[in-house]
Amino acid sequence: MSARRFFRLTHGWIGAVLALFLVLVAGSGVSLAFMSEMFIAQYGDVLEAEAPATGSAYIEIDEMLAAARDYQGETFMVGGVLMPHSRIPTVSTTLVFGIEEGGDPLNPLMVSVDPWTGEGKGSFLLGDAFSHDMIDFHFELLMGDWGVVFVSILGLSLVGFTITGIWLWWPKKGSALKKMRKPVLRGRWRDKLFQLHGWLAVWTAVLVVFFALTGTATSKPEWFGPLLSNPMEAGPTGGQWAEQCEGSVSLGRAVHQAQQRFPGTEATTLSAFPGTPYMIYLRADGDVNRLMGDTIVWVHPSCEGMMATKQIFAESASEGIGGSMLSIHGGYIFGPVVGPILVVLTGLALIFFSISGVFVFFTRTLRRKAADAAPEIGGHSSSR
Repeated sequence: MSARRFFRLTHGWIGAVLALFLVLVAGSGVSLAFMSEMFIAQYGDVLEAEAPATGSAYIEIDEMLAAARDYQGETFMVGGVLMPHSRIPTVSTTLVFGIEEGGDPLNPLMVSVDPWTGEGKGSFLLGDAFSHDMIDFHFELLMGDWGVVFVSILGLSLVGFTITGIWLWWPKKGSALKKMRKPVLRGRWRDKLFQLHGWLAVWTAVLVVFFALTGTATSKPEWFGPLLSNPMEAGPTGGQWAEQCEGSVSLGRAVHQAQQRFPGTEATTLSAFPGTPYMIYLRADGDVNRLMGDTIVWVHPSCEGMMATKQIFAESASEGIGGSMLSIHGGYIFGPVVGPILVVLTGLALIFFSISGVFVFFTRTLRRKAADAAPEIGGHSSSR
């Protein structure tokens, strides 16, 4: 068996087995290009703030927390805050998240507060949000931890499909650039589909590899060893940070201190779990992590003036890339217009490759193999 036939059969058989799963991952990925819109469609006015008056500013963060408690009740325990236009880019309200007494920390309650007026707009469990379900489906296909591993392997397999596919497409003679200019659609329908499959795959190869690798890196950063690390795991622990002082520092005051240290930034994601330092993400123009920002500040909740900071990319490239992987894989680094277009284009291309590849393999490749292996009659091999 020649190397070309071996790779053609390997490419085809593995692709046929994995095609359905690739369609599911790609389709859910396309839907997540509209994650914010799905949140708005499901919860409507709950996630829409009133139009601000000219020259107005957000109310204080501590006022937002008080508004969330007033709306939800005193049993509501705050775990953190998602500021407007941060983790969910088109949501214009502040989302204060936490749990009520007896609640599940893995399924937090999201209380929406108008950042201009302090009005409680509504609340919902994160696990009830369709967009959140779609994120889980995209990363694990309803298979839990094993699903995360499986989907990560799918991402690596896409790199293999891309490499072998380009190798099979590459002309034995003549110019590859000339072949790339336009598909030569001739022959029967399965031949035309085969030619279109290869031509589109070559043109989208870079995007497929980019989103496949970043998807795997988002789910399983440990597979990439020292290349990726989580900056949140490098927060201060032990020593004075483990002690409790007699004072009290509110989350709002902590954010003010952080922004004084890094002027020109905006707070995006705030963590305020009891018994731990406040963790404050700050975002500035040009940050790689478009969702949360490239700067983290930790502030002790009871010891005045105790602060630790990390400008992620300036201190560690592995932490910078690792901490920004969700922003990178989601296409947010390409901007609010180009990013979704690239995500949708790549997802639809993968769906087409998966379906067309199966049809081509079973109607063209295997038939050709059968014809080549047919016994010769009268000096000629029988063929279709």
